[in-house]
Amino acid sequence: PPPPRGGGGGGVLDMGCYLANFFVMALKDKKLLEDEEMIVAADEGGDGQPHLWPSVLSVAGKVANGVDVEMQATIMWRGVLASLSTSLVRVAPFGVEFLGTDWQLFMAPPGNCPTEATLLLYRDANKTSSMPKPCCLQPLREEESFSLNLPNYPSGYGEAEYPRPMGFTYVAAEVERCLLEGCREMEQLTTPEQLLISRLTDEMIKGVNPAALENN
Repeated sequence: PPPPRGGGGGGVLDMGCYLANFFVMALKDKKLLEDEEMIVAADEGGDGQPHLWPSVLSVAGKVANGVDVEMQATIMWRGVLASLSTSLVRVAPFGVEFLGTDWQLFMAPPGNCPTEATLLLYRDANKTSSMPKPCCLQPLREEESFSLNLPNYPSGYGEAEYPRPMGFTYVAAEVERCLLEGCREMEQLTTPEQLLISRLTDEMIKGVNPAALENN
C-alpha cells in the first residue's frame, strides 16, 4: 500500500524530484537563473515572450491514502517540452530519455543514480524534404555508449530499500568539502537550481494532490 500522508510519501517526492533535477541540469542557464528580474517577469507572464522560466503546462495523476501514487506532467522551458511521469503502483523502469531533432540520449535506470547512457545521432529531420523509409525513424548516423563505475561499499548499504544508494556518497563528500572550505553553495548544484527543482516538484504535487501542500 502507498505510504500515509503523514509520512511525507508520494511518487513525486520519491522519484519526480530526480526527473525535475535532470530537466534543470539539461537546460539550465547560469546567467538566466541568477537574473531575478527575468524570473519575476517570466512568472508574471502574459507578454508573449519565450519561456524564460519553466512553465508546468499540465499535471494529472491519482491519489491514494493521502499521497500521489501516479503522476504525469508536461513542462516547457526554453523551447523544450518535457514529459515526466512517476508511479508507485505499476512497473516503471525509472529511466531518463532526451529527444532532439537529430539525437536521442537514453540514461539507463535507475534515474536517481544512472551509470550507463547511450547517445544516438540521426539525420536531421529538419533538413530533409521526404519521409524516411521505412517510416518514420531517421537514418542512424552514429551511436556511442558511456558508463561510470560507482564506489564500492558493503553489500548491506541499503540496496534493499533504495537502488544504488552508494551514489549519495558523491553528494555527501561534496557537502563535507564545501562545509570545510566555508563555501555557501555547491558549484555542481547551485542554490537557484535547487530552488527551481523544489518549485517544479511542488507544482507537480499541487497538480495531483493540492491537499498535500495545504499546511506547508
